[in-house]
Amino acid sequence: MGDLFCFHLPTRVEMGNGVVAGCAKRPDGWPGKWPGGGRVLLVTDPGVRATGLADEVWRSLREWGYSGDWFDLVAPNPRDHD
Repeated sequence: MGDLFCFHLPTRVEMGNGVVAGCAKRPDGWPGKWPGGGRVLLVTDPGVRATGLADEVWRSLREWGYSGDWFDLVAPNPRDHD
């Protein structure tokens, strides 16, 4: 049998006024990036990207020292076409 690969994918959801500015801030109060973190994959759809909201999130992540990539080709669900 091959090597076991396991990862834990916790989900954190924050909502409310001003949440974008601090989206990269660690909730445990410690300064800096998440342990083992540093690179981010921001996943969104073209509609959200067009509103500018995803760009604000990206700016916040960059201000906190994160780097990474975009994927903005997610198809909306429910779809309004097809």
